[in-house]
Amino acid sequence: MEPPSPLFVLKKAAESITDLHFWCKVSMDGKNRGSDQQSPSHLIAGYTNQGGVDIWNLHSRRVESHIPSDHGIISVWGNANGEIVSLNREGELKLFVISDDKLKFKGQIHVPNVGFCKASCLFQNNVILTAVTGEEKSSISVWNFTEQVLLWRLTPSENSMLGMVMCTKLFINDSLLLLIGGYENGSVSLWNVNEEVMMCNIALYDSVPIMCLDFNTATMCGVAGSPTEIVTKFEIRVDDNKKHGIHITKTRTLPNEGIADIKIRPDSKIIAAGGWHDGSVRIFSFKTLKPLAILKYHDGTVQSIAFYHHSDSSKQLLASGSETHKIAVWKIYND
Repeated sequence: MEPPSPLFVLKKAAESITDLHFWCKVSMDGKNRGSDQQSPSHLIAGYTNQGGVDIWNLHSRRVESHIPSDHGIISVWGNANGEIVSLNREGELKLFVISDDKLKFKGQIHVPNVGFCKASCLFQNNVILTAVTGEEKSSISVWNFTEQVLLWRLTPSENSMLGMVMCTKLFINDSLLLLIGGYENGSVSLWNVNEEVMMCNIALYDSVPIMCLDFNTATMCGVAGSPTEIVTKFEIRVDDNKKHGIHITKTRTLPNEGIADIKIRPDSKIIAAGGWHDGSVRIFSFKTLKPLAILKYHDGTVQSIAFYHHSDSSKQLLASGSETHKIAVWKIYND
């Protein structure tokens, strides 16, 4: 069966896409106009250089609002309260909010040692928790970004040899605030955030950095990509003594090296991975890592992947953004 073509394409004239985030349940007047079952109304896109952040209206397929930036954007995120978070290459983590039909600046903090690491945001009890790189090389800071207050510092031991923090994922399991960090040395660590304790660590790759990871809390399984051709699936298990461990469960070797971004669809059925060299988006079974499809539209590196999940499977969406200035929106495996 032939792979599908994009449902539609959004294009920025001059800049490469670095991050994407479907923005649901919110309109540009700041009012929540529906339930969790609405289709997403907007897509937030971050760009390189001075491209800033665009908020695309998915109905008109036009840019509805723009946030300028003097530096390239690393990551973007938004919530149902009309708030948007952006992180740029200079370590400026900024918060904006919709008010009186306009996006207004709400505050910012400086993130040291930002490198390649995107911010990981979690909206909990009306507070934006945000994980970013810390002051020390391998450390991670977790902020109450709503109030710009530093809450926790996750600092490995001095002899850990983890290298730079490459990616993070905040999540909650059994009322515990946890974080998975991917590091320059190819390992991932699980942190108990409240206690600032590293619970376990495992090498997923041999001395090459974790470039991207995602995690599904329903299955307690995650996936990771690196500059190699290998996709790695891992699982967090808890033994009889309530000790956590990370275990590699499956790997899949791709035809080409380099995975720029990887995402798990929230229904835990499929994974999408963006390639460095061939401009493809590869779709895998989340359970088995069996290859299912190759989506071919982009010419350059696919630098960002985003899923939108809907209980009506026919309304689920996938977005992919490339270095050649285009965002493709797809409907795939929605039966």
